[in-house]
Amino acid sequence: LWIGKGLSPNTVASYALDLTRTFDWLEARHLSLLSLDAVDLQTFLGERESRYKATSTARLLSAIRKLFQYLYQEKYRTDDPSAVLSSPKLPNRLPKYLTE
Repeated sequence: LWIGKGLSPNTVASYALDLTRTFDWLEARHLSLLSLDAVDLQTFLGERESRYKATSTARLLSAIRKLFQYLYQEKYRTDDPSAVLSSPKLPNRLPKYLTE
């Protein structure tokens, strides 16, 4: 999905791990990518928000959005349930600077 998008190997590996965890969650609940809806996705993300940083949840949501965009574009689905999900609020980071 991300080949040719200019992403670093570490980013691709992180997305792959996020999607593997998503697939494990789906399997445990007897859900599939083709039957999943926005409520299911929100439940999954809500369970993760309490255990992971907002940045990790945002990365996960990015991977999920890319997956569902692909499924929609390739006509595996007639909708994109991830399109209605809002991104978690990320903390403001102060810039790092060099000292002498």
